[in-house]
Amino acid sequence: MASKTISFTFKVDDTLTNVTSAKLSDPTGAYGVKRNDTDAVVVADDTAFTHDGTGTYSYEFDEPTTGLTYTYWIEVVYAGRTYRWEKTTAGTVAIAATAAAGGDKLTFYDAMQHVLDFARDHGAMPTKALVRRVIQRAYDEVVHAHDWTFLHDIYRIQAYAAQTSGTVAYDHDTYQLTLSSNTWPTWATKTYGAAVLVDDVICDVQSRTSSTILTLSLNRNPGADVASGASYTLFPRWYALPNDFLELDHPVSETLFNFGKKVSLADIAARHRFVTGTNEIQYWAVGANPNGGMALHVHPALDQAYRLDVPYKKRPSELRVDGLNSNHYAGTVSTSGSTVTGSSSAFSSDMVGAMIWLREDSTVPTGVDGDTPYTEAHQISAVSSTTSITTETTMSTLSDVKYRITDPINLERVAWDAFLQCCEKQLARMRNYKEYRQIEENARRALRLAMAADHTASPRQTIGASRQHYRLKDMRSS
Repeated sequence: MASKTISFTFKVDDTLTNVTSAKLSDPTGAYGVKRNDTDAVVVADDTAFTHDGTGTYSYEFDEPTTGLTYTYWIEVVYAGRTYRWEKTTAGTVAIAATAAAGGDKLTFYDAMQHVLDFARDHGAMPTKALVRRVIQRAYDEVVHAHDWTFLHDIYRIQAYAAQTSGTVAYDHDTYQLTLSSNTWPTWATKTYGAAVLVDDVICDVQSRTSSTILTLSLNRNPGADVASGASYTLFPRWYALPNDFLELDHPVSETLFNFGKKVSLADIAARHRFVTGTNEIQYWAVGANPNGGMALHVHPALDQAYRLDVPYKKRPSELRVDGLNSNHYAGTVSTSGSTVTGSSSAFSSDMVGAMIWLREDSTVPTGVDGDTPYTEAHQISAVSSTTSITTETTMSTLSDVKYRITDPINLERVAWDAFLQCCEKQLARMRNYKEYRQIEENARRALRLAMAADHTASPRQTIGASRQHYRLKDMRSS
């Protein structure tokens, strides 16, 4: 049985201070800790905290099961006054045998089954197309409802120093820029956002034809021949951001204390035109990547190479593979290492990133709540053909077993219940269920609880090993 520890510290004027008493007790005297799915009491009202040290208190309890969220009230008496505050925390996440291989994930198939079951309970059978639309809308709703900590990541960019040594000549008939007394670096391509300042004109590089010849863009070039012996500056105008990029926090350099100022893309373009020379990054903006997606645009051209760490908010992957189409479980598979070989299978490129569920018998696997739950789950890293895929992790060696492939829902367990209840709400709204208002309120409540349980998003929600410091002015008094 898993255990959960609730901890807090008490400070007066930023000094750890002992209180007269500290206990778990809600204002109505009904509970100390309750589970949020059933409102059942987990820790009784009036349960005292353990005094761990000056101003430091904790209480450990056994969880009835894993994967729950809890609400609890802390009641403190200090200097003759009583202070209370309500908190929510997530319990221990269940670690299934397949979790290391990616099994502990909510999937598109799970969501499809949930919505179909919910519809059947209301005497309806919606089309799969409607269910997919319901799930996608609920997915978008949850993702944009809160700044979820699990949707943040860090992307590393290798920023290159500008090159100026040597001289160039430009032939406008061929759009070729030829370098003398040096060679073009391998990053001098369109893929890396390479640009060259020559004859006071910023030109975009189309391709690196050879170590000494660049082909410039048809639209951004000097416009006429440039005689040999001309000076130049080669530099990247922008750096590609990851495909799942949604929003950017402030970039961080390994060596620069101050990365620079965020400005508009138009400002970056103007500065490149009128303010030349090299230096450390002084201005940056997020804008379109000419090759598709988004990019980090910087000014000026860099005087040295840097590695940039870019904290960003991720866009969840698209949901395509629902696990219900016959192509998602056609035939059988045999596994060896990280290779899956299909027989009469129909693997396709849109399955990259999806989960493959395996079951050691002749029945098609379901989720863990189904009649025939999978025994292994692995994420697909590559699809070589309709009969061959590669997984990110090593599988058990199996022969001619059934399988199912479905996309993961990129939400952590703390948001699963909110997401599924938002699915119910979206279906109820689309089908005009008479209970819509109650279903909507249930979804709102689940979403509020999920936001509160996403405690790493805010230090004020930290529970457990990390200690939260409370100030008197933050507390409710009675």
